Amino acid sequence: MNCSRPRRRAGTLRNGCFIESAAEARRLRREGRVVESCLLSYYVKTASGLKGHTVLCYKTPSGTHLYDPAEGRPQKVKSFSVRDQAMDLARWVMPTALTDGLAKAAKIMVPPTW
Repeated sequence: MNCSRPRRRAGTLRNGCFIESAAEARRLRREGRVVESCLLSYYVKTASGLKGHTVLCYKTPSGTHLYDPAEGRPQKVKSFSVRDQAMDLARWVMPTALTDGLAKAAKIMVPPTW
């Protein structure tokens, strides 16, 4: 969940989850499979401060999907609208164990021509 810490792999960007999610959004758009999508960033309160993570939420003709860079692959999830408010989306897609600590969330709709 935490892309606020550098990963151990060499060559991985600190806070790279945003960039990785944006790159996946562009790749999917080029393939023409995405109906609509958004980049969702959410922040959880921890003992050491806020920790954040960014994921890609998107719809295709086959359903609703979530791309989490920490997982490295898309997963099909229960239906939701990427147009929902950011806090509602965050509660929907983030791990259940973390929702009590959810402090804030923000999203950016990905334009169709991106």
